[in-house]
Amino acid sequence: MHENDKAKISFIIQRGTYCYKVMPSRLKNAGATYQRLVNKIFKEQIGKTMEVYLDDMLVKASQWPLLCEDLFAYLAVSDSVVSSTLIREKLGAQHLVFYKLKVLLGA
Repeated sequence: MHENDKAKISFIIQRGTYCYKVMPSRLKNAGATYQRLVNKIFKEQIGKTMEVYLDDMLVKASQWPLLCEDLFAYLAVSDSVVSSTLIREKLGAQHLVFYKLKVLLGA
């Protein structure tokens, strides 16, 4: 278990505070359970106006893909961060359409 996550599932009893050193078996499917719940809640929107991932939800604008205009994607990658930007040009100026930043954690 990641060191920073241990405190998130700690528990207190009369003898003191305890935290797990490994992921308890009953929490191992938490991600899959969450994903099934979110898929059920947003069933009508997924693939149309939104995408849902285990740790992220993306809501898509439905206006600009229909305009048949060029879009520019910029990608930046480092050892600890990945970011992407979607840009459209209008009257010679660049305008932000979408920005995403993801911090990378160790395994």
